[in-house]
Amino acid sequence: MFLKLGLLVFLSICVYMSEGFTETDCNENHERVSCKYKLNVYTWNNEIKHCVRVSYGGCNRTSNNFAFRPDCDRIARPICTKDYANAINAFSKEACNHEVHLGDPYEIPKCPGYRYAVWTWSSKEQACREAYYWGCNGSANRFISREDCDRIARPICT
Repeated sequence: MFLKLGLLVFLSICVYMSEGFTETDCNENHERVSCKYKLNVYTWNNEIKHCVRVSYGGCNRTSNNFAFRPDCDRIARPICTKDYANAINAFSKEACNHEVHLGDPYEIPKCPGYRYAVWTWSSKEQACREAYYWGCNGSANRFISREDCDRIARPICT
């Protein structure tokens, strides 16, 4: 029970803080403040231009905080390096058909069971639509905003 609660808090903090990541967030870093939680998260380090794993205590909220390294790389790297071409290259035609799982998280082995809103390309609808990501079995077909989905997926998938 404690493990599930801790995981829920961890994902809630990371999802809340990584939403709306902008260029000003690239320079935000995590100070080593002793707080209630000790969570391993990923944050963009603008000095070395990479996502790095840090221990986060839950204080001093920032958008530069990701539960998973692939999400940090996918969201922060293009914004902080202004390298949108690589973000587009990371999204391939194969990803167009990978729908975000909308079912019960317990149907997916080892899925944390916490969902958060994302935007995904729907091949069936030929448009970006809002969906929920459960934290596992992800693909490049998962965007933090509709604008990102339209900018990256639409030219490749249509």
